[in-house]
Amino acid sequence: MKRCSGLILPLVLLLFSGSRAIAAETSQITTHITCSAQSPVDGSLWMGTDGEGLLRMGRNGRHILYNKTNGQLSSDIIKALSFEAESNILILLDGNGSIWTYSSTEGFKEKKGFNAPVLCMQSSKNGFQHYAATAQKLYKFSSTKNPEMCLELPFPADKIVTGEDESLWIITKGGAFYIDENLNIAQQNGVFSVDVSKPNAFTIETSASENVTERKANSAWLIVALIILACALGAFLFYRLVKSRRTSTPPVQVETTEEVNKDIKEEVEVKAEEKEVVEIKEAKEEIPEVSTANKPAVNLSYQEIKEKMAASTFGATALSIIESHLDDPSFGVEQISEIMGFSRIHLNRRLKAETGFSPSTVIKAARMNQALQLLMDGNHTMAEVAVKCGFSTASYFSTAFKEHFGTTPSDYMGIR
Repeated sequence: MKRCSGLILPLVLLLFSGSRAIAAETSQITTHITCSAQSPVDGSLWMGTDGEGLLRMGRNGRHILYNKTNGQLSSDIIKALSFEAESNILILLDGNGSIWTYSSTEGFKEKKGFNAPVLCMQSSKNGFQHYAATAQKLYKFSSTKNPEMCLELPFPADKIVTGEDESLWIITKGGAFYIDENLNIAQQNGVFSVDVSKPNAFTIETSASENVTERKANSAWLIVALIILACALGAFLFYRLVKSRRTSTPPVQVETTEEVNKDIKEEVEVKAEEKEVVEIKEAKEEIPEVSTANKPAVNLSYQEIKEKMAASTFGATALSIIESHLDDPSFGVEQISEIMGFSRIHLNRRLKAETGFSPSTVIKAARMNQALQLLMDGNHTMAEVAVKCGFSTASYFSTAFKEHFGTTPSDYMGIR
């Protein structure tokens, strides 16, 4: 009962704290949230914004932002989001009128087959079918099927509403059109207009001579954002509560200890493998290092790692994610597992089974390889190289570089 009261109290404080709670939770998001969707697989919350890209909030409290800056999206405006039923595949409509699909294994892919920019998008009630409208046509598609034109539209669509029986309502400036389950226009209603630039502007011409009073919702987006954040915080606190209960029982504590021991054992094996590779290289060298153009030999193990990683689809995806985050000091195995939708243990075991390398080995090799290339370029200081390779301080970078190559960055630049 005490745990329940501890969970309810933060939610009550969040609901009554108003804009202060939103400012704390969204301090890095300065534009409006335009749409949201929750993954049916891992429970993560995805939110589209009006100028800063796509935000993913995991149940563990971590936030990931996808936008044009990091090369994931072609537009920072997200108009619509939806997940396919019983899967972790996200469908999104961006500000350029392009529809994209996203999965943890394949990343973002643009959906081709539309003859013009898409104006609006909506998924069916069962979640297996999606509808999109351009200025002239209505399409249906899924993540595995290409868009199929199914209806000519008399007016450009502003919104699509799906029904339980696979029927549709197409809302346009020229009226509302009811589409039956056979995708035929069965009914046309009224003549009304919607000014998209003014959310509260809505006028309609009715057939009856009666006054229609509209209830305007001021700051509706603020309320929606508050509810979304409250739900996300509640889910996160519930997850922590369940996790703390499990770790408090002896059986789960033994199991957790075993998993930690496995991780430690795997790290020891990786260090042993790296040491063995260094010893073999040193045994094969017949000429001292100073006699080979007065500079240390390039680490050849990273090329071998890339070839083995590229031979596996799973490994190639992991390598692509690693190479795109080399300048992030906080990036590690936990972030890779979250982006790819796997647990840390599952990611480590699968990657090692398919490629022979652990994620930490690949991250270290990639950072050292990039550091070596930047130093060979000769246009960067040691501090700049450290930042570009994801090291928080130059001294930490120097230590890691010497451990990997046998010489410090300063000595290496002096030899060159």
